[in-house]
Amino acid sequence: MIAVAVFLLGLLCGPTISAQNIIINELLASNVANYPEMHDFDDYSDWIELYNTDNVPYSLENMFLTDDLSDPLKWKITDGAVIDAEGYLLIWADDYNVGPGQVYPRPYWPWDSFTTQHYHANFKLSKSGEQLALFLADQTASDTLIYQGSLWKYLSDGTDQGSDWTESDFDDSNWASGYGEFGYGDGDEETVIEYGPDPDEKYITTYFRHTFNIDNLGDIQTLIFSLKRDDGAVIYLNGEEVVRANMTTGSIAYDTYASSSVSGPEEDTFFDWFISGSSLIVGQNTVAVEIHQVDGSSSDISFDLELIGDSYSNMVLIDSVSFNEQFTDVSYGRQEEENSWSFFGEPTPGHSNSTQPTNNTELSGPVSPSLAAGFYSGTQTTELLGESDEGLIYYSLDGSRPSSQTNLYTTPISIENTTVLKARAYSPNKLPGKIMATTTAIFIGYSLILNGIINSFDGIFLDSHNVAIIKGGGNVIPSGTMHNPASRNKSKI
Repeated sequence: MIAVAVFLLGLLCGPTISAQNIIINELLASNVANYPEMHDFDDYSDWIELYNTDNVPYSLENMFLTDDLSDPLKWKITDGAVIDAEGYLLIWADDYNVGPGQVYPRPYWPWDSFTTQHYHANFKLSKSGEQLALFLADQTASDTLIYQGSLWKYLSDGTDQGSDWTESDFDDSNWASGYGEFGYGDGDEETVIEYGPDPDEKYITTYFRHTFNIDNLGDIQTLIFSLKRDDGAVIYLNGEEVVRANMTTGSIAYDTYASSSVSGPEEDTFFDWFISGSSLIVGQNTVAVEIHQVDGSSSDISFDLELIGDSYSNMVLIDSVSFNEQFTDVSYGRQEEENSWSFFGEPTPGHSNSTQPTNNTELSGPVSPSLAAGFYSGTQTTELLGESDEGLIYYSLDGSRPSSQTNLYTTPISIENTTVLKARAYSPNKLPGKIMATTTAIFIGYSLILNGIINSFDGIFLDSHNVAIIKGGGNVIPSGTMHNPASRNKSKI
């Protein structure tokens, strides 16, 4: 009822504060191959674009994004976020729940650490449709619910506790008690925990529980978990998972290893996670934490936690949008000249919505090359054939996605070198068609020179003295590899 009242208040009040100059401008709820987040977590994730319509910069202090109007303070935009005058801010809706400046271990090659640069919300967008809203609120109080160095119940005997141990009514009376920091191997532990009889096969998981009381749910709307963990951790609040740090996706078991080893300054770092206070209950609340080792021979383990509850008042709805079913790699955004929403077959994250809008979700027709897959020698020429004469065909020769800003097809294309040729049809009042992709590979003597290959296509045998055009699709992998196939008659890609 409170959330509904706040929502209606925002609608009735209208643009009475300067924050109304911040609008939700574009979103992509099914990002498969359009625009990857390449620096932080290397993924094709949902995203939301905010736009500042004013000619002065604006601070997003105490502003919140939510995909659930009953939970208006679901994700607090990271402190310090500013949108430039007539500028854009991209927020990745990928459930990582982190802002710029956090140090994370990379759980894959080159196994280094990285510092986040982007904003990542604590929810994902639904392709089937939902409502997205931007709120502003005034922070009125902040209370520490769990202090660093608090008393916790813990279990470090290597047993599988299943899932019941995360619940508030779980009986932990037989567990040991101790004060944080917990761990072994570093020498700074307040409570040293057991790791088992074999130092080369230590227990993988250690369990912790702590309770605190809430008298009035209205006193706390948001929570900040500040966690020190070595190596990985999962945090539960009243049986619900709320934070996962340095752990794999999917199910977590008692013998699941952490994603990567924690070392250096990260061993002493408290990482912050912001969540809504919607999981709190009146009376006793339980925080349960499981700490996981990266392997059985790991030399140390660390755990401590602080929990802060914040309260807010004067919640005001700044902007919102309701959307129905979305389409893969097609964004939904505001048209530049009018305050209406349309689909964009060419999304424009971080830029104005200047590409062609449409409310027709029909795709333009396919494009095919006149040159069939097979073996060739010497320079080849191919035409691009569309389904109709109504639209235009755009293409690229460097493996990039063809768009209305790349080459417009007008005459047959001459192919002289190894080339990644991609093409796409654009018909009036339709979404762009599917991308056509082919590869041409030229063999010179016994050396295979590839400027680019495609990593997901139907396998084909290539003769080492011919030119081949291979139909397929996927991501371009740059390579300067020289390969001598003398020991083989044929090579299969």
